[in-house]
Amino acid sequence: MFIWQVNSRPPDSVLLATLWPREGATRDWCAMFRNLKVPEPNKWITSSGMPFGEGRTQFAYTLLNEGIQWLFMLDSDVLVPPDTVLRLMNYRVPIISALYPQRYPTFDGTNAVYKPCMFSEGVDPQGNTQLVPITNFQYGQVIEVAYAPGGAILIHRSVFETMLQAGVKNFFEWTMHPITNPNGRSEDFEFCRRARACGFKVMIDTGIQAAHEVLCQVSVGTGLVPRP
Repeated sequence: MFIWQVNSRPPDSVLLATLWPREGATRDWCAMFRNLKVPEPNKWITSSGMPFGEGRTQFAYTLLNEGIQWLFMLDSDVLVPPDTVLRLMNYRVPIISALYPQRYPTFDGTNAVYKPCMFSEGVDPQGNTQLVPITNFQYGQVIEVAYAPGGAILIHRSVFETMLQAGVKNFFEWTMHPITNPNGRSEDFEFCRRARACGFKVMIDTGIQAAHEVLCQVSVGTGLVPRP
């Protein structure tokens, strides 16, 4: 019996977790976080100074060891509506994310387009797995994807428990390398792949639209928004 099978908190308990950069977060992010509505009981932890994969995996083990039921990872460069956690929890699905755009634009030869950060899975001419951006959808739909980002995602503890039973201990692992593994994945996308291999679906609520902060704020509907 695992320790977290004994130490279990209420069904709506939430662990808020943020990868925290050395430079901190913007005033807009801090104001957003202060107004975030989260069920009780909840706890907020951060990770700083370690690779993203290790930080996110540490969040998952904190969740398990403390008996908390839900993990909501909110990156320090993603701005979400105040009711995001409540709305995602209402679906009662193991993995579901808000929608926000990619951090960097895709150039089509003429324009730079910030596409939604969600992908299906395809195969390139060489037979390698590749990410296929999902752009054909109606805002407001809840859709199944192959890969969702880790910046505003809600995950139930049952996902990590099942992955452990399948022998997966490193939940979030950066597998991409420009030389040895150019077709690898970022840590959040690799988590999605491993979770799907364990039988879970990855969902995105396209009605919960967040902004991605870079040198300006990027939103799905309006693109670049200058920061005050």
